[in-house]
Order: sequence, then C-alpha cells, then structure tokens
Amino acid sequence: MAGSSMGELHAPIFNGSNYDFWRIKMCTIFKSHKLWDMVENGYEQSVKKQEGEALTIAQKLALEENVAKDAKALG
Repeated sequence: MAGSSMGELHAPIFNGSNYDFWRIKMCTIFKSHKLWDMVENGYEQSVKKQEGEALTIAQKLALEENVAKDAKALG
C-alpha cells in the first residue's frame, strides 16, 4: 500500500461519545501491535545491582525495547 506504514499507530481520538465502541477499537489496536501488556502492566526498569555496576547487554536491549513499546503505547 502506498503511503501507509505498518509501524505507525493510527488510533481514533475519543470525542466524548460511543465510549464502548472506542474502547474496543483501542484494545484491538494495542493488541494487534503487541502493546496491550504494556498498557495493562507497564514495565519495570532494570536497576543496577550495586553502585557502579553496569547493566548487561541483554538487560540494556530489554530496557530499550520496553522504553520503545511504552512510547508507542503512549503515542
């Protein structure tokens, strides 16, 4: 499809009416983008075990992924 991007969320704006329909639409959009868990539960930011101890590469990647998913969900 020309002009469309699979990575973008195009969520309907709630206008004050038909809340039940809007809610179902929003849940469906978040689930289709695999963001529903982030909406319901958020994420826990990895913390350093001791002062000066760096995160592992896997922890950094997981944190970056969670921050990106959180930003998408907020958007």
